[in-house]
Amino acid sequence: SDETLRLDVAKPGAEQAAREAETQDPQFQAASADGSRVFFTDSQRLTENSERGDFYLCQIKANASTGALECTLTDLTPKNEAGESAEVQGQLLGASEDLEYVYFVAHSVLTGAEGNQSGQTAQPGQSNLYMIHGSATRFIATLSGEDSADWNAAENAPVSKVSRVSADGRWLEFMSDRP
Repeated sequence: SDETLRLDVAKPGAEQAAREAETQDPQFQAASADGSRVFFTDSQRLTENSERGDFYLCQIKANASTGALECTLTDLTPKNEAGESAEVQGQLLGASEDLEYVYFVAHSVLTGAEGNQSGQTAQPGQSNLYMIHGSATRFIATLSGEDSADWNAAENAPVSKVSRVSADGRWLEFMSDRP
């Protein structure tokens, strides 16, 4: 299809202001091979429960009656229990080939009080690594700020990015300055 579909359109109920000078444009993160699922970040609020710096999924389908493409937009990182923004950082660390597993870093506590396998919990304002699988977001670990080359676009030259995800998404490999 030659049709163009804008993904970063605010849903009803979102307090969408004109794009402010200090905000960044939406940033593409990943898409499925058939183009039916697109992940992106946006510094603007696009849904009722979103804040700045959220991570979105757009599921694209053709309207049954008109055939026009439509985006069903989901905020994957809505406000946490304290009403704070997710503050998703830069680029994804990686994703599985089918996009069922997605790994990203956020400076917020997104998953409540549950910890990882070592009992560590996400820390506010720190580089917290998360995994989304299906509709569940899981805290993996708090990383060092020195690891930011893995997710910051400005530093993300192909030769410096050291994170990799297995094809099935079950394994994330990365280097960290933190044990």
